[in-house]
Amino acid sequence: WVVSGRFGSLRVPDPVTEVPVDVEERERIAQEVHDGVGSHLTSILASMDPLDPKQNALMLSLEQCLLDLRITVDRLHEGESVSLPHSLATLRYRLQGCMDRNETKLIWRVEDHPAMAQLPPASAVHCLRVAQEALANALRHSRASELQLRCTYREAGHLVELEISDNGVGMDLAAVN
Repeated sequence: WVVSGRFGSLRVPDPVTEVPVDVEERERIAQEVHDGVGSHLTSILASMDPLDPKQNALMLSLEQCLLDLRITVDRLHEGESVSLPHSLATLRYRLQGCMDRNETKLIWRVEDHPAMAQLPPASAVHCLRVAQEALANALRHSRASELQLRCTYREAGHLVELEISDNGVGMDLAAVN
């Protein structure tokens, strides 16, 4: 349609005086998701009884859905240039309420090495999602009183090392085989 002239010429925004359309669009989508889906999940969670064991598993699942949503909205707001340590710090902030409710202590050892800022955005998101899933599984299944997240940069090999551990009950390895 632009080529036919039906809508006139394509106007390129001035990068000095105007916010690019893609940033405005990300902000709009983030706000709609937050206000729509986020408020519905929050309402459902608020209507549930945390003392009812039958509802506990569903509540944990809904909390994880809400956490996924919040992290996605955070990433939409922040854009692609956020470092891994910053993304992990946002995860920690988002998990704190759940940690408090479960009376679980989180030991946090995240190194903010300059090389981590060079990590490709897709790799940073992958690490964030691995950490999120591991912490969620530990909270859901381990009955741990203490979780630890460690993220460091190793000069030898230029590696980012992510480790999540807990003091929970563990798994019956005999039952797995």
